[in-house]
Amino acid sequence: MKKPLLSFSVSQEELLVLMTQLGLVYPFGVDPHSYQALAEDELALAGEVAAHALLARGYLIPASENNLRVEAALADVLTACAQPHKTLVIEAQHEGRPLETYHFHTLPNTFVLHTVAISAIHSFMVFESLAELQEMALRCMDLGTYTAAQYPPLLLADAVLTHARQVAQKEGAAAACAILGEGGLEPLVAGELARLLAGLKLNISVYCLQNRQDQTAQLDGFVLLGAENQLWRLTAKGDKSQPIKEVEALPVSPQTVLASMRSFLG
Repeated sequence: MKKPLLSFSVSQEELLVLMTQLGLVYPFGVDPHSYQALAEDELALAGEVAAHALLARGYLIPASENNLRVEAALADVLTACAQPHKTLVIEAQHEGRPLETYHFHTLPNTFVLHTVAISAIHSFMVFESLAELQEMALRCMDLGTYTAAQYPPLLLADAVLTHARQVAQKEGAAAACAILGEGGLEPLVAGELARLLAGLKLNISVYCLQNRQDQTAQLDGFVLLGAENQLWRLTAKGDKSQPIKEVEALPVSPQTVLASMRSFLG
């Protein structure tokens, strides 16, 4: 995979200064309310320190005696994050690791990954093509050696699956298997899914947002569950404007996941 066209990192304070300078709304991953507890003079001092740091790195440039402007390439990146055509959000929970959240933003000819570290450092990476952005999204999921089990798609009531997940974590696979069986699954399949739910190593939420006329709408999404080197995708069925009633559970491979993301962002 090629190196990003551009990458840079800024603190939360620096990002807020840049977004304010550009007159943009805050992108996903930025909490504009985090400074509400600060006194006015403390907030002004934080902004002044951040502005000096941005000037020193060339991210802010003097435009005239009393005015500053954001460096052009950074301005394009931040505009794509604040006003994207589509955004793919990945929230990945791997066993033994903290929750990792990734925001992939697209505009025509602009493809950006935005991440936020625990230290509130915001990192941005710009890619040359949509295909490279999609490949990076798959890498961020870190699906490793997961494969698709040989089972057909399963249709379950969401309430049954939710109950089975809760029971599997507390009481184990046998108790979850009984619930899934009562929900209509064949014993063999119920046992396989129950073992997955009881031994989860991976839980990833993926959803795609689209902006239209200043309105953000969720296009589609799914959840990936992984255990024992098997990967399953959970997808809500029915009218997306209504509460979820049914869920399709389907064994998938990393290649199938990549195809789904391509359909989201294509």
